[in-house]
Amino acid sequence: MGTQEHLTNLGRLYLVWGALNVLFAIGALAAMAATGLLSGNAQEVTEAVTSDVRSAVVAIGLLAAVPAFIGGIGLLKRKSWSWSLVYILACMSLLNVPLGTAIAIYALWVLTRPETAQSLGVGANTSLMRRTIKVTLALSLVLMIASYPACNLGEHAVRGELSKLSPTELDQRQFDMVYARWVLPGIAMFLWGTMLALVAIVSWLVERRRRGRQKAGAPGDR
Repeated sequence: MGTQEHLTNLGRLYLVWGALNVLFAIGALAAMAATGLLSGNAQEVTEAVTSDVRSAVVAIGLLAAVPAFIGGIGLLKRKSWSWSLVYILACMSLLNVPLGTAIAIYALWVLTRPETAQSLGVGANTSLMRRTIKVTLALSLVLMIASYPACNLGEHAVRGELSKLSPTELDQRQFDMVYARWVLPGIAMFLWGTMLALVAIVSWLVERRRRGRQKAGAPGDR
């Protein structure tokens, strides 16, 4: 299978991945409503659908679908910018076991092939990788920096929420999703930022080694 076929398959995979994220969001919303309806309590229906945590899950699914659709369409149309976008999406999907990990590994393998950059109409793969590494590292720093105020503000929000509870409710809910509602986003941002930083460092080392091999094999160096 040639590079063009791999790019086409990868583009289709990201369209499917985006569709799966949309279906996941719709399914989560439907499950919320069904849980409330089965209880026969109108208030529980409202609370299930408007829950901050569950609404966040639906929003994340929909937001994740957008760049996947864009990346998939970009690859199918052989747009040069799709290389960097899909590379970053693949890095962020590595921990999404098992399907996201499998797609990410395949995407990274396709994107790092020497012929891929030429097929997408971009310059040398070296400059392309350098630019993508810089973007990945910048995104990593943004996520890690933003995670601190997110966790700090989240902790205050958690204390405020727990202060409204009675001693009995506090004992029952001290490990409740109230923590996930406010603190988990900050922790998730820090973990994603750390992972992207590691990916950027590994990518830089791999690219540096590749450039070293190219220079060692150049006719002028012999």
